[in-house]
This record gives sequence, structure tokens and C-alpha cells, in this order.
Amino acid sequence: MQIPYYSSMQSAKELQQGRAVDIVIADKVVKHSFIQDLRGNRIVLLQTTPPLNGHYLDREILITYLVRNGTCKRFGFRGRVTQLCEGYITVGRGFPAIVVERTSETSPCDLRMHHRTPSPPCVELWMGTEKLNVVDISSGGSHVVRKDGTGTPDTQDVVTLTVKKGATCIQRRARLIRRWHTKGRGGPEHLALKFLETLPSRLLQTEIKLFRKISEAP
Repeated sequence: MQIPYYSSMQSAKELQQGRAVDIVIADKVVKHSFIQDLRGNRIVLLQTTPPLNGHYLDREILITYLVRNGTCKRFGFRGRVTQLCEGYITVGRGFPAIVVERTSETSPCDLRMHHRTPSPPCVELWMGTEKLNVVDISSGGSHVVRKDGTGTPDTQDVVTLTVKKGATCIQRRARLIRRWHTKGRGGPEHLALKFLETLPSRLLQTEIKLFRKISEAP
């Protein structure tokens, strides 16, 4: 029987379903995700946007998370991607997932050695009169979150979005590729949208830079 990796610096309760994590993939890009299921050393993560593809199977990633106990510290451990699922089922619902087999113990982690291109903070995305919470955006699509899931179009439906940045305001049609909830039907609703026409590069231009902050912490 394989013993789960738990060190003195990390208790089992620190890794729970629904916990936000930042993962570093093979090319040193940092992506945001959530833990959806835990079974020993097998960890199921919500698929990222854009999604990881078969290129990452059998590759190692770094999974990191924050611990707040008076101060804010980040810990991390390594795992091997064993499966990519479109419909992983847990608590009676399916969602796109990354299945990881943990390969190391937990240790303190500093992500300032890695870099990423963050989403421009001044870009807003609207669906009708509703402002969407942008998790990730690129010229080809976006991952957004809605607090209220009422009136959501069906998967593969096309919606009209308004993209705003400063004085610039443009409209783009987008197809709803996936939708899922991270905390059950009553929780926030996530939408993966693909623009039918790419966004102008000037809206998303940001420099790749070293950063000191990921998900509110070093």
C-alpha cells in the first residue's frame, strides 16, 4: 500500500477539495486551478484555460498553494500528469480535469523564479449588462466566472461579448466551449469561451516579467 506524501510542514487538511492552486507546467508557465478530488497520492485538478493537451502527459508539474497562519506562506510539491479527462465525475457532476500522481513531499516554495504573462487588469468583459470576472484571457478566448448562473447559454451556443479597455470598446462573438461549477450547482459558474474573431493584439499587450505576487501572495 502506497503511503501518501505528508510532511511535518503540511497537514492533510491543508489540501482540500476546492482549494485554489497555482501550477507550474513544463515550460515554466504558471496557471491557476482548483483541487477537485483527493485520493491518497492521486490529485484531480480542474483543467486550465487554455487547457493542457496530450503534450503534458507523463510530464512533471509543480503544484503550489498558500497557507495563511498569521503570515502568508506558499508551499508546493511535484506530481506527474497521468490523465486528461473531459468529464471527470465527482459529487454527481462532470468537469474537465487534470489527474496527477504526486511524486514528492511538500516544501516551501517561491514562485518569483518563474514568469508568466498576466491578464491585463484593465480589460473588462461583459455579456449583455453583466460584467464577467476574467480569470484568464488571450486573443483567442477567455476563462470567466459568473456569480449568478441563471440565463447561461448552452454549450456550443454563440454569444456576443463586449470587451472594454479604457476608451476602447469592441464587440466579439464567442462560442461557449465548456461550463462547470467548482463548488456544486450553487457555487460560482465557470465558462470557457472561444472568440470567433481574435482580439486586437493592442488590447492584450503586456510584458513577460518576473512577478512577486500570485493569488495574493509571494
